[in-house]
Amino acid sequence: MLRGATPAVPRRGRARARAWTGAGAAGAALVAALAGAPSAAAAGALGQGSGGSSGRGYTADVVVAYSGPAAPSGASGGGSSGSVAVQPSCWWSPMRGADASDPVAVRDFFASSREPAFFREVFGSSADWDAAVDAAAAGTPMTWYLAECQDPSRLAEFTSRSVPSPGGGVVPVVYAAWPTAQGPPPPQVDPYALALAAHDAMVIPDPEVDRNPRSSGLGATFVGLPTWFWVTDPEAVGGAAGTRTIRATVGDVWAEVTATTGGLTVSSPLGAADCDPETARTPWSPGADDDAGCTVVFTRSSAGYPGGVPLDLSTRWAATYTASDGSGGDLEGLVRTADDAVPVAESQALVSSAG
Repeated sequence: MLRGATPAVPRRGRARARAWTGAGAAGAALVAALAGAPSAAAAGALGQGSGGSSGRGYTADVVVAYSGPAAPSGASGGGSSGSVAVQPSCWWSPMRGADASDPVAVRDFFASSREPAFFREVFGSSADWDAAVDAAAAGTPMTWYLAECQDPSRLAEFTSRSVPSPGGGVVPVVYAAWPTAQGPPPPQVDPYALALAAHDAMVIPDPEVDRNPRSSGLGATFVGLPTWFWVTDPEAVGGAAGTRTIRATVGDVWAEVTATTGGLTVSSPLGAADCDPETARTPWSPGADDDAGCTVVFTRSSAGYPGGVPLDLSTRWAATYTASDGSGGDLEGLVRTADDAVPVAESQALVSSAG
């Protein structure tokens, strides 16, 4: 059934109006328009049909192309694509009210709603219906679709077809047929939705580390001695720039997300350090100044920790985006974590006095 109240129509037209109930709110909008309602009000009801794919919260699978250093599953330099569920701004749903894959039934349904003639134009001309029937008869199965938008005022732009409204302005033609095997054009996706998809797909390595010293045998470090940590993959702290970038693209629409980290945090019950990206990337080398590295001084041995004192390693990233329409802004931050353990030994010296 149509959402909202039943539109007021002349008594002689009620039998025709009932045939519209399966077509979604597009029918209600057009009835309202013919009754003299402003075209904006009519457009406001279009695209808010009663089918399960309608309204806010609807998601569609869209093939998104990813590029950039943080793109998933790509060769060096990024580059991949995948099907992602996003909330589109506009999309095509199989029409309701008749079997969308039966062009003859669709033509009959449209023909039953030809009075007044304005309905015929909004549904597309009779030539459109006949063309779909002829294509199916020639061996090309056809399916009819209804255009829907989160913001119904965008329907005319989305469908690229409209007719004048008796109340002024235009009302979009919201029905169209395509070969069943081909399907309709892909959903229209706003840059912000692509930014969210890129944000979720961004590849940031977990902050795994190497360290020095490692004593022979247990590979332990020592109480009171600066222990130098560095990430084994520099991209875990964004490389030289401390950033990771990814771009998501659908058609001409794109959004690029940049994540920026302050560096590596090493924490444990016996010592901790916060290290900027450059410091976290710097490996230990003989003779290096401890101030140049990401060092932790453990305050006591790990005797109470079987396997070594536990380490929590983390990087935190601020995320922003820019997009093809000039929009941009902040996104939710990102966190990457890893665990490790370090045996910490205590060096003891025997002191004796000569007598």
